[in-house]
Amino acid sequence: MNNIKYLLTLAMCFSCAVAFAQKRISGHVWSKTENGPVIMANVAEIDNSNRVVSATATDANGNFSLAIKNPNNRLQISYIGYETKRLPIAGQASFKIELLDKNTFKAATVVATRKMQSNGLAIPEREISVAQQSLNMDEMEGLSFETAGEALQGQIAGLDIVANSGN
Repeated sequence: MNNIKYLLTLAMCFSCAVAFAQKRISGHVWSKTENGPVIMANVAEIDNSNRVVSATATDANGNFSLAIKNPNNRLQISYIGYETKRLPIAGQASFKIELLDKNTFKAATVVATRKMQSNGLAIPEREISVAQQSLNMDEMEGLSFETAGEALQGQIAGLDIVANSGN
């Protein structure tokens, strides 16, 4: 009877040690386009069903450290304005990750028109006006925005951006 208690106690201690035996990985996230660290990038361990198991964010130098639950899972690195990367963990302890910029929005031209009603009166063509304004995205380099609407807000005279409520 004493041997059974001893074996059960030993088995419980061993199972606790296995439960807390999580591997810690670390790495550095770098912006290839800006040639600098990516601050506060999301670094997550995801399983085969694309569910987040554990996650962290990079520090001011682009470094991260994460305790992983399963070495067969994948590492997902994402940040607004950059392409999301997914890498296999597969026994690696250190990662050097370069993120690429995914901005494809380069220029916008807004043309505003309106229908003129003459009410039977002849209006000379020179008195009918149309407004047109162009915006070059090179002027907005270095600014962060998620949508084209955010980029245009306040940049084009007379343009109102209205969010859709979804109802």
